[in-house]
Amino acid sequence: MSLPQLAHFRARLAAFGFSPPALVLVALLVGLIALPLIARGHFAAAIAAIVISRAIAVLGRSGAPGLSAKLDPVFLASLPFGFALADPERAPVAAFLLFGFVVATAAARVGIVETLFASAAFVVACIRPEWFSLIAYGLGMACFVLAGLRLARDQA
Repeated sequence: MSLPQLAHFRARLAAFGFSPPALVLVALLVGLIALPLIARGHFAAAIAAIVISRAIAVLGRSGAPGLSAKLDPVFLASLPFGFALADPERAPVAAFLLFGFVVATAAARVGIVETLFASAAFVVACIRPEWFSLIAYGLGMACFVLAGLRLARDQA
């Protein structure tokens, strides 16, 4: 969808009372549906919730970037928690990833690119749950590196 089409679609949603903050909240609620779905092993349904959530989030983000920056980490944190609930042996790697998310969020607000990248990684983890640990360690390390680079840049 091009930017003019996206703006037109956003305007049509606003005409029906869906403001950008409302869209960001709806995106969070839809995204949080993925947590129990992952925990119960319903990975295909979780993928649908993740994809729909991020599509709605993109529509609301430009009009409510502050709210989106606060709620996107909540959405992202729910996903590794769901994997930990699905298989408690994954709890340590899920905790590592959550720690990475906290560090990255503390270093700077999480942007749409990071959120979409992490969402895509969780879609892959839903397709191949046995890859969750590898994906989580990779994302966690990326969070730490990104946070370090941002802090170094801010200090320069």
